[in-house]
Amino acid sequence: MEHIGFFMLNDRVPLKTDDVPASAEENKAVQTEPTNIGQMGFQDDPEYHRTADALEVSYDDRKDPKVVERIQYLLDWAREFSGKEDRLDQVLAIKELRRSLGWTEIGLTSIKKLYQWTRLDSKRRTLEKEMELI
Repeated sequence: MEHIGFFMLNDRVPLKTDDVPASAEENKAVQTEPTNIGQMGFQDDPEYHRTADALEVSYDDRKDPKVVERIQYLLDWAREFSGKEDRLDQVLAIKELRRSLGWTEIGLTSIKKLYQWTRLDSKRRTLEKEMELI
């Protein structure tokens, strides 16, 4: 039983050193899985959350992997459309598209409609390029 000041710590268990590997060979066998330092999921990415905030997606909706995929597709489309790598310029291109189409919806509904429109626009561009080749 340890005494620290007037407290009595009778719930302490001594550390056992039997579980520590003795040799380097045993140490290799006990290795843990590698950590992915520098790689973060979309929920930990502040740029994703800034983009979702700018597109007015609610916090609960932005957890859905489909929404993440759609936002990334919109950003890719905006990068191709605007020719700029800056995420802010891409968000502005997406907002300009929403304004030019006259859509007033925000949040998840807006993301769904913009995703559908940009996907169809990309297919249209591909078809036009194929038609030029003929």
